Formats: sequence, C-alpha cells, structure tokens
Amino acid sequence: MLQSLYWAGAVIPYTWPLALLLIWVGYGLRALPRAGVRAHVITGLLLFLAGGLAEVYVALQIAALGLMALAVLAFAPPTVRRPALGLLATGLAASLLAAAVILLSPGNAARAAQFPNRAGLLAVAAQTLVVSLSYGVIAIGVFAPAALLTALVVPGVIAFLFAPASLRPAPRLIRRLLALSAAAALLLVMACLGPPLYAMSTPPSARIYFLAQFVLTVTAAFWGVLMGLGARGSLRQVTPSAQVGAALLTAVALIIGPGLSVGRALAAMPDYQTFAAEWDAREAIIQRAAAAGERQVSVQMLRYDIGARSGLDTLEPDPRGWVNQCAARYYGVDSITAETLLHMADKSG
Repeated sequence: MLQSLYWAGAVIPYTWPLALLLIWVGYGLRALPRAGVRAHVITGLLLFLAGGLAEVYVALQIAALGLMALAVLAFAPPTVRRPALGLLATGLAASLLAAAVILLSPGNAARAAQFPNRAGLLAVAAQTLVVSLSYGVIAIGVFAPAALLTALVVPGVIAFLFAPASLRPAPRLIRRLLALSAAAALLLVMACLGPPLYAMSTPPSARIYFLAQFVLTVTAAFWGVLMGLGARGSLRQVTPSAQVGAALLTAVALIIGPGLSVGRALAAMPDYQTFAAEWDAREAIIQRAAAAGERQVSVQMLRYDIGARSGLDTLEPDPRGWVNQCAARYYGVDSITAETLLHMADKSG
C-alpha cells in the first residue's frame, strides 16, 4: 500500500492506469450496442494513454482485452458481439502501440544491460506460475482477507436483492463462469508478474502487486455477483427475512473490512508523525548547510523511515549510494552522508 499510493513514482505508472481502464470499461458498456467512431477514438486514446504509463501494466491490459474478446465470442448475444469486438480490436491496437513505444524507448537498453543473465521463457513461465499462485494464497490468507471478503459480499448482496427477476443463470452456467473467471484471474496475475521476472530474474517489487491485487478484487466482485444470482435463482421470491439477512451480512462485511484498515492506520499514525517531523528537520539541516557553503553534509538516519520499511532506497551511510548522490545534486552539495543515531552520538561525545 505504501509503495502503490504513498510514492508518486508508483502511483503514476501502476495506479492511474487502473482508473483509466475502469473509466473505459464504463464508457464502453454505455456505448454498446452502437459503438460509433467517437467510441473508437475515445477507446484508442484512453487505452493508449493508460498502456503507455508502464510496461507491466500494458502487459496486463493486453491480456485483459484478449480475455474480454474470448468472453464476448463465447457469451455475448449477436447484437452486441460485433460492436464489442470492434471496440476491443481498437483497444488492442492502441495497447500494442503503447507497448511498442515503451519497448523502443532508449532507456530500456540501459536497464536491460543491468540484468544480462535472463532465464529461458519456459523457466520464467514456471517461476511466474509459482509466484502468482503463492501471491494469491498469501493475499487471500494474510494480506487482505477482509478486503476481499467485502469485495465478494457487497456485490453479491446487490445482485441478490436488485437483479432483474429475468436474470436467472442456470447453476451449471454459474459453475462454469466461476471456473473460467478463476483461470482468467490466474492468467492476468501472471501477466502482471511475468515481465519483471523475465527482465530482472527476481520477484517483482511490492508496487507491482497492486495490479495483481486489483485482479483479485475484481474477480472477487464477479464471484459475488454470480453467487448472489445463484442464491436469487434458488428462491421463488426474496422474502423479508432474506432481505434482512442480506442487509446484516453486508453491514458485517462493511464494518470488518474498513474497520480493520482504519485500526491499522490509527495504530501506525504515531510512527508516520515521527517520520514527517524527522524528515522536515533533516531537510532543514541540509538546506542550512548548503546555504552556509558546506560541500559535505552529514545528517542522521531517520528512526522510522517509511521508504526503507516499504522496500524503497533511502539515504544511507555511504555517500556514494544512489539516493545519496541524487539528494546531493538536488540540494546543490558535493555529498550527503546519513549516519546512524549511535554514530552521531559517538561523534558528539
């Protein structure tokens, strides 16, 4: 969460495109079954912009559009199939163009030179499958069980209470869609995690899992809708007692999920306040030293460093560190050294 939402360097390439994708999904559904030229232009622009923000995301977008096309071919009525496939074809073309722009960018050669020893495609595919399955188990059991439960229950209750009476899919179709959506979710998670595993031969950074978590959340919501429709189809009518039970279930889900998140946030607040205060104090020290003409600046490491605890690089004792050099250029000094609190105390003594 800290890498995906707190750090601007991850929000732009990994979080923003998900918003653009959802905007396009909503717009595309409204444009059907008559998708004119404007719908194709908006589709191309939105998905090209979203896909151009990150190579990992564009892989997810291409895989998602491909799976959408297969779903349309298998399940869409004839009046919707052709215009929907047209929009998806435009989106795929825009996504492939965005991917080409990313792949042809000059910086890729410099980055690729840092990871010369790549595994073969079969080895990467096997590793991606293992990492994706492992992440799914950990996300469901450890990272966000309450959030995924909320994403499952609330759409399910909405479908149970408000779906049209004519929308009663057969139990066999529901089971089929549950299985197909689980397989699609696995493929989409692999599309997120495969590119960094291939490019760097290491597990992805934490911020990449934000995309995988998005896939799990959407899948949970879809499962909830299917289960709600199945429960609705098993009843001749929704009785008042069933309505009350569904409302209570929703209330419990909405209290447990957000309640746990709020509790964790409140518990971490003192540490975040300490981080903010120490960051401001350290920056003031660097600015005063630079204004006084000092070329080598020494500061202390933070007691609670959000960046370090989130897996990001921060100021370190070695002035040759990458972040140290960037900070020195930013503040206009020759070098910056971040020493431990104990070392600073010894020097002052």
